[in-house]
Amino acid sequence: MDGGLYENIGHSDIPDAMDEWVYSAERKEGDTTLLEADNGFYVLYYVGEGDNYRETLAGAVLKNEFYKELCEELIAATPMKTSQIGLNKIGQF
Repeated sequence: MDGGLYENIGHSDIPDAMDEWVYSAERKEGDTTLLEADNGFYVLYYVGEGDNYRETLAGAVLKNEFYKELCEELIAATPMKTSQIGLNKIGQF
């Protein structure tokens, strides 16, 4: 980690000291702290909970499926012809 803003972090994405503070049941929006970890100091400001990771993954899968089906439909609906002009030059240098 090079510093900066961290959003939608998971337990394995951050040092243990930061993980304990961020995921504490007592944490509320607006909390701040200074933490020392093995790799340096962190100034933390808790904005709030991010998106649910499971829902984020499910949304990504649904979007991918939608766009894959859309592309397949567009390709099937688009008449295409192969032209032999220039094809004999492919692979020859």
